Amino acid sequence: SLEKIFVQITSTNICDLVMSIVIMVVVFIVKELNDRYRAKLLVPIPIEIIMTIITCGVSYGFNFAERYNVQVIGKMVSGYESPIPPSIEVFQESAVEAFPVAIVGFAVAFSVAKVYSVKHDYPIDGNQELVAFGVSNIFGAAFRSFAASTALSRTAVQESSGGKTQIAGLISAMMAMIVTVALGFLLEPLPRSVLGALVIVNLKGMLMQFREIPYLWMRDRPECVVWVGTCLGAILLGLDLGLALGLGVELLTVVFRVQFPRCSTLANIPGTDLYKDKKDYLQIFEPEGAKIFRIPSPIFFANIEFFRKKLIEAVGFNPLRVLQKRNKALKKIKKLLQKRDHDITETKRWENCYTTKA
Repeated sequence: SLEKIFVQITSTNICDLVMSIVIMVVVFIVKELNDRYRAKLLVPIPIEIIMTIITCGVSYGFNFAERYNVQVIGKMVSGYESPIPPSIEVFQESAVEAFPVAIVGFAVAFSVAKVYSVKHDYPIDGNQELVAFGVSNIFGAAFRSFAASTALSRTAVQESSGGKTQIAGLISAMMAMIVTVALGFLLEPLPRSVLGALVIVNLKGMLMQFREIPYLWMRDRPECVVWVGTCLGAILLGLDLGLALGLGVELLTVVFRVQFPRCSTLANIPGTDLYKDKKDYLQIFEPEGAKIFRIPSPIFFANIEFFRKKLIEAVGFNPLRVLQKRNKALKKIKKLLQKRDHDITETKRWENCYTTKA
């Protein structure tokens, strides 16, 4: 009956909800302890592995899948597919769909790599990343694998667990190989809600970037618009259309930056040879009688008026008006001098007349 179905659905949702909340709270607390006592701990507590083992055991012991109708991972196929040669027919049918998949996969992977490269202060090469993904997909396609890209959840879990070098990636790959070959059946009773909870907690750092929107708006408004537009586009329209929307917004901001660049007046930082924007520093020295004006984009017909306006604001007066007033004053002086010469000439003429008569 409908009542039994409603009770069954409600009990399933409550079970998943309670389990997810408990796991998220526990993992969050342990991760905060790992961050706080990082210097004292030899190895961060692998709370994700611990919670996975516990929930698998509890789900198997209480039979969550049949008793409470909880969605679990279920049957896992062990081993790998046998290699096959590339098929021209498959390539012709999937070439159009494969292109956006490749673009989206590389864009996601490179953006994630960029985030962690800035966080841990190391350089990355986009061409190297693109070649690596291409070779990986060519090799993996022979074994009918999925298109290779960056897994946000696994990357966040590995980074939060302390993995920083290629050894961590090698160990992760070996563990994934062991699980898929021999130990996959142990994860069959794992509830899917547990995986979702672990992913959400490990993406806490990325989700908390929303707190930086006010600072980014004050610091660089075009970049803030690109960030928000790409994020909303990916959430509402999907990842491929969201990236296309973000690219379009980025192109518009490039045009906007060229036409309306962020001009600045530079001043000297006391005790150094550095000249920075005087709006960014409090203790700064501006040379007397000189203005150092900086425009970070080329000057052409589209931004010449904007450049002229900003330069006038930086100097503090309009040179054209000063020139006009100067020319006007010179004309007046010239007229006065001409009038004076005329008066002097007339006076001398009358004096000469009086002298002749006398």
